[in-house]
Amino acid sequence: MPSKIRLDPLSGVFDLRVYAEQGDPNTSLEYEMRDHVLVGRVVISGYSATVTAVNGDMKDLVAWADFDAEMLRRGVTEVHWERHKNGKVLMKKRRIKLCQ
Repeated sequence: MPSKIRLDPLSGVFDLRVYAEQGDPNTSLEYEMRDHVLVGRVVISGYSATVTAVNGDMKDLVAWADFDAEMLRRGVTEVHWERHKNGKVLMKKRRIKLCQ
């Protein structure tokens, strides 16, 4: 199924990449040709996930829907975003609804 995001397992966490265009999230990174608009790390613990080291922005509603669906597949209903902006760390909480 095409997606604007991909989560790649990396030693207990996931590398998150968000793309401007949909593509196959199972394509090897070696062959991934899409330009990313956001990168980060996702740590999942039970129903909660924390996204850190975010570089870029995810403003696309399709990308958010793909992200939410991916989190729900992993049993996550609450996401904490650690945003770095202008030398400050901002925490944002996002609840993922089961029915969208």
